[in-house]
Amino acid sequence: MDPDEFQNRALQAATLAGLVDSPSPGEWLRNINVPAMMVVAERHDGSDRLLVCFPQCEGDEALETRTARELGGAVQGVPRETEPPSSIGRGDLRVVHSHVKRNARLSRASQDGADVTKLTAPEDGFVCLTARRLGRWETERVRSWVSDETNSQADGNKLRKPGVAAVRVTAGSPSLADARTACQQGMASLRTGLDHTVSWKSRPGLGLVLLSGALFTAVLTAWLVYDLPVWPAFPLLALLAVSVLRLLRLRSDLPGHEMFRTPRHYWWAARKRTADSDDFKSRFGGDDRDEGAPGRRLVRAYALQRSSLPVPPGTLAALCAPERGKAMSKSGATFAADGFRDADGPLIGYDAANNPVRLRRDTLYGGVAIVGEAGSGKTNLIDLLQSWLWSHEEDNQMVSFEVKTANRVPLLRELSHGRLKVIDMMGLPDEPVIDMLGPGDIETRSQRFADLVRFAYPAGSVMGASLAQLHDAALVGQWFVAQPKAREYAAKVGITLDAGDGWLTVAHIVLLGRGVQQATMLLKASDALRPPAEIRDAYARLLGERRGTGKLAMSDTMLMNKLSAPLNKVSDLLKASPVFDARRPKVTWDFVLQRRLDIAIVLSVSTRGASIPAGLPDILGPMLLKSLRESVERVCGGWQRDGRSLTVVCDELSMLSADDGSVVAWMREKGREFGVECLFATQNSRQLNDEVRNSFLGYMTVASFLIGNPQISDEVATVLDDGTGEWTGARVRSIAKYHVALKTRGKDGPLPTAVVRVPLAKSKSGLTA
Repeated sequence: MDPDEFQNRALQAATLAGLVDSPSPGEWLRNINVPAMMVVAERHDGSDRLLVCFPQCEGDEALETRTARELGGAVQGVPRETEPPSSIGRGDLRVVHSHVKRNARLSRASQDGADVTKLTAPEDGFVCLTARRLGRWETERVRSWVSDETNSQADGNKLRKPGVAAVRVTAGSPSLADARTACQQGMASLRTGLDHTVSWKSRPGLGLVLLSGALFTAVLTAWLVYDLPVWPAFPLLALLAVSVLRLLRLRSDLPGHEMFRTPRHYWWAARKRTADSDDFKSRFGGDDRDEGAPGRRLVRAYALQRSSLPVPPGTLAALCAPERGKAMSKSGATFAADGFRDADGPLIGYDAANNPVRLRRDTLYGGVAIVGEAGSGKTNLIDLLQSWLWSHEEDNQMVSFEVKTANRVPLLRELSHGRLKVIDMMGLPDEPVIDMLGPGDIETRSQRFADLVRFAYPAGSVMGASLAQLHDAALVGQWFVAQPKAREYAAKVGITLDAGDGWLTVAHIVLLGRGVQQATMLLKASDALRPPAEIRDAYARLLGERRGTGKLAMSDTMLMNKLSAPLNKVSDLLKASPVFDARRPKVTWDFVLQRRLDIAIVLSVSTRGASIPAGLPDILGPMLLKSLRESVERVCGGWQRDGRSLTVVCDELSMLSADDGSVVAWMREKGREFGVECLFATQNSRQLNDEVRNSFLGYMTVASFLIGNPQISDEVATVLDDGTGEWTGARVRSIAKYHVALKTRGKDGPLPTAVVRVPLAKSKSGLTA
């Protein structure tokens, strides 16, 4: 921003905050102990937060909003409501404040602009700047003091600009040394040009205790020694008791008292000090004293009360801006509309007033889309939603895809009250596994396999001849392993089949996965088992015609070129051999839906610790989702009408979607009549293809955590926009950790977007994700 524009907007914000214009007598009395502006920097658990408030604007929401927006315009940020400083009420903090020593001097190097050092809070502590308007006497004293200090006319100095405020710097930390360091850094950030500034330990109320104690002691001594009247001691004793109680009360919330403490006034006569030779030096290095003249003996000393510092408006505004390269101060909770609090669905979190924020139950049919970068809180919010459904919905069924880790499984088991069954796709031979091919004869299942592979791979990878060859290979494989003596005949011709080798292994062999000779031997073993015509035809389509000697007519090279494409796909799938292990009990989606089982599909890292090979979750995930969708059409007709629902959950949608986005789009567009509710999350919505992304971001409820990527945050901001114009990419990039921006619908239509604090999902035993 242009420096002149920055200064103008900073001055406008200072004017609206009450740092420029002289108040009326009534306003002055009403705000004498109320600061005009506060800037608080906090740091807890490595997370920084910067808050700005305007106490004198309290009660006038329009003025407060206008002031905040003017200041936000100066620092190129978006103002928003947030929670009060978390340091308030903490009794473990040691608090110090700024102090200007008697020998402090003012240099000509004071600055006022956007290029200032930012406030740095100590770990688990705070730094606070409390500002008020300069009084009339103080303004005149500052002008005289600046003139004497700089030995020049003061009107051009930055401390004589309109909007200069008296600022008190306060810092708190569990360590007194850290608090002192933070206070010194805070004073240095103001760039006032003052030297000899120190930090003093804050002891509010102690002075009154000492004064009343001294007076009481003096009166009591006079009565005992000089026999003077004792009655003055009684009111002084009462004053002493009151002052001690006040001291104890202030100590109970020392951070809160010191933060909101208005910078003190200096009511006495203007200070003076003895001039030294530096006071007569001009800007050009000369000496202003006449030759032989004695010069001035006294000059003006520091003009303000010694805990207050003069700060121009540009400096105050700059301290409210984010550091370069970083986002704005993290956005905490805002005040949610009544429609959130009146909803009958799951709890999302709490707004700025600590009111519960809920979704309407019927909005879940419209889908819940959750976005946010890693570690921002997406999975925790999913846990909250699943926990509510398990606790409140008897007719709800849950299918949860665990595509990242299996760490959530113990928590989900407890949250489900024992309802959840776990299917580990990379599990042991005696553990059940989902049979994606579903019910039907081998022809139907083979066609389904080819369609699933085509769907899961990038568009154009499986088509035409390759698609037909996958069908034929699956057909041969399923027929062969179903024969009682298949393994015996395979062993006779030299084909080794382990106990876990099933139909996919046979399909791999017929596609030349073990070479042309093994494929020929498989054909010989099949001949001994007297295959039906459709199996002989499938062999012929795959391997070609045979000569009278039984050898294949097609050359090895031609066969390899012909079958290389489907072979690559089957070889990929066989890398996840436990998924297709013949020993494992097979469970179809139809069985799961008919028995109303709540299941978690562990797809990435096994509960036993075995990892699925890289890249395969992106293949198996879409295959599982497509087979689930087909089963839903077969089994779940009329579920919504009957009050039943199926919630499909995944904390990384990109691992379930494919280039063909039709299944994810169907889940939202047509799945509702089958009772389907989508609860999906993603870290990067731009990894989704256009069809999936448009469907996902069009869900009835969109919840956004912190997103640092500008392209993604800008896109999400357009979805969160509620017509106020306040939702920009910068605001999405500054959402506080464990806070979520929530856009959904109420009874009468869309609700204004609200930022809410999301609580941690815990089981009764204390487990968390």
